Amino acid sequence: HTFLGDLTARLRSPAGTEIQLFDAISGGSCAGENMVVSFTDGAALSAADFTTTCTGAAISTTGIFQSAEPLASFIGEPAQGSWTLLVNDAADLDGGNIVNFSIRFCNQLPAEDLSLQPSVTELENCSGSNGASSLVLSLGTGFTGVPSLAVQTLRGDLLDNFTTDFNAEDRTLAVDFTSWNALPAGAYTLAFAVTNGDGRVRTALVPLQLGRDVAEVLLSGPEDAAELQEGSITFSWQEAANATDYTWQYATTEDFVTIAGERRGTATEIELANLPAGELYFWRVLAHNNCGTTVSAVRQFRVVPAGIHDFGANRVLKVYPNPVQGKLTVEAEGAWPNGVNATLFDAAGRKLANYRMAAAGRAYWDLGTIPAGVYYLRFASLGTERTERLVVLP
Repeated sequence: HTFLGDLTARLRSPAGTEIQLFDAISGGSCAGENMVVSFTDGAALSAADFTTTCTGAAISTTGIFQSAEPLASFIGEPAQGSWTLLVNDAADLDGGNIVNFSIRFCNQLPAEDLSLQPSVTELENCSGSNGASSLVLSLGTGFTGVPSLAVQTLRGDLLDNFTTDFNAEDRTLAVDFTSWNALPAGAYTLAFAVTNGDGRVRTALVPLQLGRDVAEVLLSGPEDAAELQEGSITFSWQEAANATDYTWQYATTEDFVTIAGERRGTATEIELANLPAGELYFWRVLAHNNCGTTVSAVRQFRVVPAGIHDFGANRVLKVYPNPVQGKLTVEAEGAWPNGVNATLFDAAGRKLANYRMAAAGRAYWDLGTIPAGVYYLRFASLGTERTERLVVLP
């Protein structure tokens, strides 16, 4: 039941005697959900303690308390007949149901052991998965015949995703859940209701946590097929929903059969230095949580030497200074029948400017209007491309 402060209850005997079982929790202002309580005149906790027990747990109010009016009021009346629990909900909107209600009568008959003990204190799995969960219910000696089991959440979801195996010798009932496709991710309390051979029912409560699948990582930078100047390279990606940590990996083949290096942690970027120039590399990011792992798309990049770029046939480009402040010098040595074209990109891969040298010689390109930062200058001539990583100073 949601908003427990709405509830009060009375108990009526077969003879018609009524007592107040409990009053409104927190004077009617308790916003907690669900209660599992017992009442006895000899309880250490009083009726006043009951009205102040309101927590944020899945079961907000739990414990053994004295009733608002004594249960001793029923002494001398026959126990046989219909006992009625009268629960009053004083407000609209919030609602719920009575999952289990029982009365234990104290008399001179031998006590029956109808206890029900789960083997675990909590179940954990993943919503929408076929992951298995298991527990064992140990039954007291008072259970007779082959017991039957019903399982539902406290909010009323009746479950059928399990099988049972009763061991009469050990007095245990094994419960195996086969999947969790019916419930969305979240926190639940499962009520395991075991019916005895004579029709009496006993219930045990076990919390259930269903996690969410982890989303796939979206890579940020560098862009795919980037040519990166040798030195320190920063790889970054966006946070993936429900991820607890990440593994960054790089390899020299796109299938990642052999992983050249990897790092695992909670950060969404890593820095790598001293990769050999000239070789083609591939990188990706894995996102993890308790429900599994997802793998991002694969991007490739190549590390190029800094400062000097060989275009073959005795053609060489020299780029300096780097870092640069103001004008950048570009020298072209050798024969350049089609000249040299250059395009400047920012770190996100956006095109900022175009430059050209018509022939061999020396050119000075003014970068003084460009904000400080890291840029990439891509040269192209006769089908060959080379990239210089530029650091522009303020």
